[in-house]
Amino acid sequence: MEFLRKLEIASFVLTLIALYLLSIPNVWTFFVFPISLVIQMVIFWRTKQTFLFCQMMALFCFNVYNFYNWTAQGIG
Repeated sequence: MEFLRKLEIASFVLTLIALYLLSIPNVWTFFVFPISLVIQMVIFWRTKQTFLFCQMMALFCFNVYNFYNWTAQGIG
């Protein structure tokens, strides 16, 4: 199996785990989801999909922002 395909599968599995943790709610969501986003950034960078790469950067920033909001409110 090629390298990018393995990254795609890893990102998908991590995203599912993060979404499950988000439904609980669990603060670990904010540690699992960024790994998935970084993997997707690598995929989009290597395949020259600039817009999707920038989209993952925006999602990553919102993930950090939401983590601080959650911890400030004592959620998770």
